[in-house]
Amino acid sequence: MAAFWAAGCVVALGPGYTIETQQVRVQFVPAPEPRIRMDAEYRLKNTGNRPLSELELRLPGRRRFHFDEPRATWDTTAITTGISTDNPRNALIALPEPWIKSARHTLHLSVEYLPAARAKRD
Repeated sequence: MAAFWAAGCVVALGPGYTIETQQVRVQFVPAPEPRIRMDAEYRLKNTGNRPLSELELRLPGRRRFHFDEPRATWDTTAITTGISTDNPRNALIALPEPWIKSARHTLHLSVEYLPAARAKRD
């Protein structure tokens, strides 16, 4: 009986969050320089054991895609993205204030992708 009770418990053992809902819109723009626009909205809940001050995101690799700096908002506040020092492929978002445990927020992310530049042949 104790094993069933222990298996049913959920305990936050570190920092973390849950994506409660997500909506992603992708638009292809045919042009001499074709573009792909991506808008995503995430409803998030801090399910970890402490407040969070930043989020780290993995975007498609820059070798295959070139993109403008992502634009992001945290609820209605514009936030900037940087590059993770631990993993340069990841984008780092510093939150405007600590995200407390059990709190919910909305992250909106917009990115515009271009095809990778082709190497010039002699």
